[in-house]
Amino acid sequence: MNRFYLYHVSMLIVGATLGIPALVSVIFGEQSIPLVLQSVGGCGMAVGAIYEVFSKDPAEFTVGKYTVWTVTLGALLVVLSYAIDFVN
Repeated sequence: MNRFYLYHVSMLIVGATLGIPALVSVIFGEQSIPLVLQSVGGCGMAVGAIYEVFSKDPAEFTVGKYTVWTVTLGALLVVLSYAIDFVN
């Protein structure tokens, strides 16, 4: 798989899994500064990843392969933690 897309999809997953639950909590009335910051940061990360995919040239991607795989592993661990939480 192309490292450009793998990196940005992983960033999208991490941003969405951080931002969306916090945003839902804020929308339904639970408000605190950390929750608002988490929703803004996570959703901003997801929107930024989408923007990068559609606006940048994959041939100009310069992030190293170990960084890409570290971010991908982080995204997989976040998804795994949500899966474990859902099962329990």
